[in-house]
Formats: sequence, structure tokens, C-alpha cells
Amino acid sequence: MFSGNKITSVVLGIAVLALAVLSGWLYVGQKDTQIKLVQLEKRINEVSGNEKDTAKEVARMLGEFDAIAKKQAIETALQSGAPPKFQLPLGCTPGVDCWIFNYVDADGSEGQKKDYNCGNLTYDKHKGVDFAIRDLLAMETGVPVFVAAPGKVVGVRDGMPDVDFKKVAPEIFQRRECGNGVRISHGGNWFTQYCHMKKGSIIAKKGDRVEAGKAIGFVGLSGKTEFPHLHFQVSKGKQIVDPFIGTDRVEACGPGNNPLWDDTTAAILAYQNPFVYNGGFNDQRPLADGIHRGLYKKGTLSKNALKIFAWFAIRNTKAGDEVAMRILGPDGKQVGAGKDTIKKSQARGIQIMDVTSKGAWPPGNYRSEITLTRKSILGAKSVRARRRISIK
Repeated sequence: MFSGNKITSVVLGIAVLALAVLSGWLYVGQKDTQIKLVQLEKRINEVSGNEKDTAKEVARMLGEFDAIAKKQAIETALQSGAPPKFQLPLGCTPGVDCWIFNYVDADGSEGQKKDYNCGNLTYDKHKGVDFAIRDLLAMETGVPVFVAAPGKVVGVRDGMPDVDFKKVAPEIFQRRECGNGVRISHGGNWFTQYCHMKKGSIIAKKGDRVEAGKAIGFVGLSGKTEFPHLHFQVSKGKQIVDPFIGTDRVEACGPGNNPLWDDTTAAILAYQNPFVYNGGFNDQRPLADGIHRGLYKKGTLSKNALKIFAWFAIRNTKAGDEVAMRILGPDGKQVGAGKDTIKKSQARGIQIMDVTSKGAWPPGNYRSEITLTRKSILGAKSVRARRRISIK
């Protein structure tokens, strides 16, 4: 057990160490910051004689240290002019509940397109990285948008409706294709832009200083888009920069020599082509529009259902892709299977199979599986996914 004096010594030691580290790290030219640090150091000396309130007071001071450090990080970034390093700009797990649907068009030629990896996950003149969430239900639940690097808010727009742009008059989006969004300066003429955010969700204001990781709103469906996603755009002045490439690279395909993602984010944003981003079961044939709206999310089905349908949504299916699906019963035995060859390439493809009952379904947990295989001159690559349902 620690005595009261030892606890006081330990806590004060931490506070003094934090002060020393912070003092050495902070930018020397900030006079106001230096004054605050001197005041905090004086308070440390004063509370050392009052054991009862020491821990509480030191906790408050450490909070102030943290606030000063965040403020200084923003000012340092704005003044340095160095290329920023970005963290993931939304609250999700890539490959699990969000996916990159489109990359920056790295080709630059009129009428041509290719992403940074020389793939086709982009479209002509696309200027940002599109992080898509699963469906409209996920959007309504709320997926936060975060500041990717410290900076200053230089532009905000809110109030545009969350709606598929193909279902309303096109003039609504003229010169407002970004929809509800935020623009942030990171110093050195570096900017990020966050588009298609949810109406009424933006809490950032023009002029705000914002640290990396600060929530500024939610992913939405505003502007010129037909599915809920965050369009994350990086530029240096008026020049669009692909964060996967950065400022330079030697190879024609693949990441640049100095990509703009931080190491952690770069590691979790592995290139995927294609991928399964949604799936489930239903007792009636699901429709594509319903899938995109977030329907067919049943956790259980009735044992008296005439049919059970397994469905999967896939990004970037191509003509010639081979698809195999099957449904397994509670005993692990196959109750249905099917194969298909994709006839037409689609940005968002739907695969469905059904099995007709031969009486009441045996109660228990059922599993659906899908395997999509794509053949090329480099060999065959497969993508797999599975979903579960309980039948009662």
C-alpha cells in the first residue's frame, strides 16, 4: 500500500515531468504559452504542501497541459508548412463497417481513369477518397467525421438535404456538389475538404482551431451522391493530391514514396478489389433499393418460411467473375448451393440465392457463404464472406 505522502510525491512527480516535457516541446516563440506554463509551475509548488487536494489539483493541471499541447500542435502545424500526416477521417473500421469505394483519379488524362494502384476503383476526374458506410440505416445511426490533421476551419456549409441526387432537381446541386461540408487549412497551403456530411450535424465553425481526431459532424448523403459516404479531398493550393501517393513517387503504380497517411492509417487502408460490403438473410426476395436503404436486417426467421434468401452486396464486380454461394444448416450440412458467372460489370452488384423449404425448417443457426473468384494473367484471386441467421 502507498502512504499519502508517497501518493503525493508520485502524482507531483508526474506533473513536474509533464511540465518539463511540454516546456521542451512547445514552440519557443509563443509568449502567452510560456506565461501559462510559469503559472502552472507556480501552482505545483503551492499545492505540494496541501496533501488533501494535491491529486485533484494535479489532475486539473495535467488537463491544462493537454489543452496547451493540443493548441500548440495546431499552431505549429499551421506555421510549419510541412506536408500533413492524416489519420482516418471517420469513426469506423475499414473492411468491416466502412470501405473505400472510390480513390482519386491518378491518371489525369481526359476521358481516362485509374486509381493509385493502377486499378479501376475511381472515375474520370475524381478528386478525393470516398469512404462508404454500409447503408442508410448506418447513416441514421450515425458515423462521426473526424479532423484528419490539426488546422484551422476556413469553410463550412450545412443545410442541404440528405437525398439521392438522381431523385431531385439537378439545379439543387449546381456549384454545391460537395453538399454539407467542412474545409480545413493545415498551413503551407495544404487543405482538406470533407463532403456529403449529414444535414444539421456539423459542429465546426469557420475560424475554429481544431486538433486531429476532433469530431466535426456525421457522414451523410448530401450533395451530388447516391449513397452515404464521406468524400475526403486533399489539395496543395489548387492542386489535388492523392494521399496514397503524396508528393512524389518512383513507380507508376502503388503508393508513393511519402504518402500522406500516418503509419497506422496506411496499414489499415489496404487496397481491396473487389470486396463484399453487405449481406444477410430474408424470407422474401430482397430488392437492391431496400438493401441500400438498410432493410433486410432480420436476426431471426420463422421455421415456417416457404423460402429463405441469402444475399450479398459486392463492390466492383466485373464481367467474367465467378460466384459460388451456399447455405448451411444447423448441423453444418449444405441445404442449398448455386454458381454464377457475372455477365455485366457493376460498381455495386447484388448476388442472391434462395432455398425452398421441404416442410418446417429445423430450428437453429444457419450460415450463408459466398466466394467470388477473379481470374487474370497473374492467377486467380478469391474474396469470401459469410452471414448468419437464427431460424425459430
